[in-house]
Amino acid sequence: MFYGCTSLSSILIPNYITSVGNRAFAKCAGLKSVTLKNDQISEYMFSDCTRLETLTIPGNITTVEGYAFQNCKSLTAVTIENDEISSHMFYNCEALKSVVINGNVKK
Repeated sequence: MFYGCTSLSSILIPNYITSVGNRAFAKCAGLKSVTLKNDQISEYMFSDCTRLETLTIPGNITTVEGYAFQNCKSLTAVTIENDEISSHMFYNCEALKSVVINGNVKK
C-alpha cells in the first residue's frame, strides 16, 4: 500500500477501515506519528519505520499480528491499552526504554 514511502510523516487509520494488509506501512522511514482507530495491526505493518519514536496502541485494537513494529530503531516509549501483545511485536527495537501496559493483556 504505502510500503517504502519515505515522505509519509503521519498516519490516521479511521475506524471504518476493516483490513490493512501486511507491511502496508513498512519501511516508511519518515513516519513519526501513528493514530489507530481501526481494530487491527497486521503482520509487519510498521516494520522498519525508523523515525517512529512513541506509540500508543489504543483499546480498540483487538488483533495484533507478529513483528508489527520490528526494527523501529527510534521507538523509545510504548503505551499498550489493548488486550493483546503478539510474538516479536517489538523485535529489534533497540531504543525502547519504556513500555506501559494499561490494558488487560491476555496474550
